[in-house]
Amino acid sequence: SEMCIRDRIGIALQVKRYVGSMIDPWLIAVKVIPKANTAIDSVTLFQAKFKMALTPGGEGEQEYYNSVLPLFGPKDEDMLPAIIHPLYNVLMTFMTSQNLDLLHEHGYLSLLANSLLYLIQQPPSEWRESLIQRILMSALMITSKSATFSKYASILLAKPEVAINYEQNPIDGCSDLSKPFIYLMCLKHTGKITKLEVNVVLEHMYIFFFSRLVEAKRHMENLKVLGDSMVDALKEGIAKDFSKYLTLGDLKRDIDIRMASISKEATFCPIILNVPKLEKMDEKITIKTVNTIYELFLGKLPSDDDYLFWLYCAMNHQGKRVTTCERKVEEIRVYFFELMKKKLLSPSLATVYTELREGFIKRFKEEHMYLMPISFKCLKDYCDKNAVDISKYEYIKNQSLVYNACMYNKCPFYLKVQPNLKHHLSTWIEKCPPAFHKTVKRFLHEPSEKILERILVGECARNKPKKPWTFAEFNTNKEEALTYIAMLQKEYKKILEEESQYAPEIKALEKKYGKETGSMFHHREDKKKKGGAGLPEDKKSHKGKGKPIALPQPAPIVVPQPVPQPANYNLSLIHISEPTRRYAISYAVFCLKKNKS
Repeated sequence: SEMCIRDRIGIALQVKRYVGSMIDPWLIAVKVIPKANTAIDSVTLFQAKFKMALTPGGEGEQEYYNSVLPLFGPKDEDMLPAIIHPLYNVLMTFMTSQNLDLLHEHGYLSLLANSLLYLIQQPPSEWRESLIQRILMSALMITSKSATFSKYASILLAKPEVAINYEQNPIDGCSDLSKPFIYLMCLKHTGKITKLEVNVVLEHMYIFFFSRLVEAKRHMENLKVLGDSMVDALKEGIAKDFSKYLTLGDLKRDIDIRMASISKEATFCPIILNVPKLEKMDEKITIKTVNTIYELFLGKLPSDDDYLFWLYCAMNHQGKRVTTCERKVEEIRVYFFELMKKKLLSPSLATVYTELREGFIKRFKEEHMYLMPISFKCLKDYCDKNAVDISKYEYIKNQSLVYNACMYNKCPFYLKVQPNLKHHLSTWIEKCPPAFHKTVKRFLHEPSEKILERILVGECARNKPKKPWTFAEFNTNKEEALTYIAMLQKEYKKILEEESQYAPEIKALEKKYGKETGSMFHHREDKKKKGGAGLPEDKKSHKGKGKPIALPQPAPIVVPQPVPQPANYNLSLIHISEPTRRYAISYAVFCLKKNKS
């Protein structure tokens, strides 16, 4: 009776049973071994429907368990006939798999193996070391006279590629690495395995681990370029060239070109296994588990080249003995680089563009925070200093702004004439309300807060808002808006003083360049923004699905013929302008000259 009690009392375990564990007891994992030193009876656990709780020391948080692990030592040799009896195997198989219809010879050994796997990954302590020794003694006791153990051990040493391969050897192979692990522990403890044999078995354990990743098609996602050198170099180079890009489109096109160049020209870049990512896998056996086993036996961790070699064998030499595979390190590195190049670069393209786009916009905002007006005299001085043709500018005199060049003095394209300036400025969509500068200049001598009120209701805007604009629409606040208005007031007053002081000179310049260019000076109201900044109606783009919208054809221009004039009028027509738009409602300007009598 004492023997019957001893073989069903043991330490408590919290076991997780994976898919397939009902027919294969190796497919379990020990998640917790409560540290409460209380003997647990398997019969009591069965009566509690495999869920009981322990309170360590009688106080504190409860620790739950759902399995029992009996342990034996040298004094329990008289128990050996009972332990190896089929009835005991039925009990331990049920303890691991909870399947009454299953009898598995390794039910108890799998529970020992997975408990040992749990313990070697715990921090060193006296409790841990003591429990490891007790588990090893129990394993050695039940395997000492087991023909099944001897058979698998001989296959493991002679043909590890077969012993650690379930597909090739479903009867004597393994479905989980806990099996070869417990065999290695027993063989090492009894001195029946050499260091070289241990090394070979461990290598095949890694190949088995990686083969599972290959089967699940998850191996490529766990590889990375060493230091992301290609992508990092690309991002660093483009970030240095931000000043060269006029628009976001220019940035995107350059990224595309450089990525394509890397893909074609790059010959090698180190690839390594992303070990930290593999450690986070929600699996029973992770790379951390295998590394712990490797370090336990060899006293070191694998190198990056070791990982690549084992993954290479799992992909190309599954089922072959690792010693027959040539370890050509450089060739394997190049193999993975060529394999990963396209897969690494194509998903990285979107990531690289997103990161660089954010950086570019951030810099753009810093450079385009405040747009300050410029007087015509200052513009002329700038052109003389930089050898620029002033006639190329479209100068809006009533706002002291240049319409076809960026006026933010921190911008690399400051005062450089741009045919499509709106594409450049559209990089930052949250700028100012319409007619911001115009309102400030018109009501220059009013308080800043009063001007701000006029701006928010769109007093000078062509298209007034239905309700006042809010600061949130422009990603700003009242304090920043008032600061900007005060800066503009100061600048506009300075321009007015300059115009007053140099009135004759400025007038001469305006007359000269206005006469030479004919179109250099503009009033902002003459630019029809509706449908596109500065574009006349006939150049608007009509976007949408289906056929383009047909614009009304302009009516033929009929030049009035001279008509008889009264005697007191002697006029002649010297010029007639083009119609302002291609619609029924339009107007033209006539110039008449009074003839000398």
